[in-house]
Amino acid sequence: LSHAKEHIRTRYSRYNTQSEQNELRRELNEELLQSGVINKTLDPELFQTIIHNIKKEAIYLRQLLPEIIANDNIELRNDFLANSGLDHFYIEELEREYFTLNRLEGERLQRLRSGKL
Repeated sequence: LSHAKEHIRTRYSRYNTQSEQNELRRELNEELLQSGVINKTLDPELFQTIIHNIKKEAIYLRQLLPEIIANDNIELRNDFLANSGLDHFYIEELEREYFTLNRLEGERLQRLRSGKL
């Protein structure tokens, strides 16, 4: 799952249409089978789950997290954590990367995580 997710995230900027997703799934299956990461093709439902999770991550990083930080909106973060279905620790890793890339204070990240913006 992580290999597939990383492949999709790093190599493709568009995976919105069904034809783009079919092409991506074909290429991903080919690469992962050849490298021995998997021994049978990815289940279509698993592939769709990967795509859906990447889209949720993108929404969080591009829209919600900037709003959470700018408006000290801890409720929005808590709502996303409760309803996204994404792993809490994984979201915290995304936040850490976001703060590092944008050179934001680590102390503010700690306040965000503690719910005390």
